[in-house]
Amino acid sequence: MKSASENAALQKARQTLYDEGFVPFRDVFQRLKHVDLVELAAIERPIVGGRAKVPCRPLSACWQAARSCSEMRRSFWSVR
Repeated sequence: MKSASENAALQKARQTLYDEGFVPFRDVFQRLKHVDLVELAAIERPIVGGRAKVPCRPLSACWQAARSCSEMRRSFWSVR
């Protein structure tokens, strides 16, 4: 049986992964899924060689949470 601290750590890792990994993806996907074609026509095409100025969020905290969750799961099953 898992200890309370292991359960809390797993729940925190799952919540972090959900909040930082899944929710932003879901929001962008929903936006793309329901894009208005008139709105798309109004977007200027980028200049050749130019780069889009889209802010990137670091996912290191998300990856760290997923990695610690995997490590906990592995150690739990190796004890059994």
